Amino acid sequence: MSPLKTGRLLGRKKAADEVRRIASTVSDALREDFGDSPSAIKQIGRITGASLNTIANWYRARNMPSSNHLLVLARSSPTILVFVVREIGGDDLVDAFETFSRRRTSTEVSSTPPFVRSINVSNNGTLNGTISLNRRQTWFVSELSKGHACDARNIVNYWKVSIRTARRDLAELLRHKRIRYIGAKRKGMYEIQGLGGSP
Repeated sequence: MSPLKTGRLLGRKKAADEVRRIASTVSDALREDFGDSPSAIKQIGRITGASLNTIANWYRARNMPSSNHLLVLARSSPTILVFVVREIGGDDLVDAFETFSRRRTSTEVSSTPPFVRSINVSNNGTLNGTISLNRRQTWFVSELSKGHACDARNIVNYWKVSIRTARRDLAELLRHKRIRYIGAKRKGMYEIQGLGGSP
């Protein structure tokens, strides 16, 4: 085989390996941010306009989304968004956005570009103790700090994610004691930890 033909084969193999890598990363990210149920696939279909079979193939890592679908997914999937940013500029770019986010004040959080941020949130919602929040969690804490009653359904409706993803977001906030649930199971409400009582 000539060196030219060998080079072509190696180039195709490298491209195929890259497609498999991206497809696998997207598959993992979809499971992380949307869950792994038929309703999650339908939710992604509503967000992207892709067919359910196409999305099922993304989940199975059989193929990768088109660039258009990938960018649309990045709006609702923090994990895919970080992946896209890392592919563009590497870890340095991701770190730059995290550093930028930490410098913003609490009044600027809502206007921060929609990248997954590491921000500082204290028990009363001001910037203080460090915790890594995704966009949905940041929005949820912000809504509570404004006095709005919110629960998992609000995250589902606003961010167009599955109820499983929304509950996972809240469970993490509860575990880190950034929010707490008060009142009866069905009629209670979330509040920022430390408001209206002891931390």
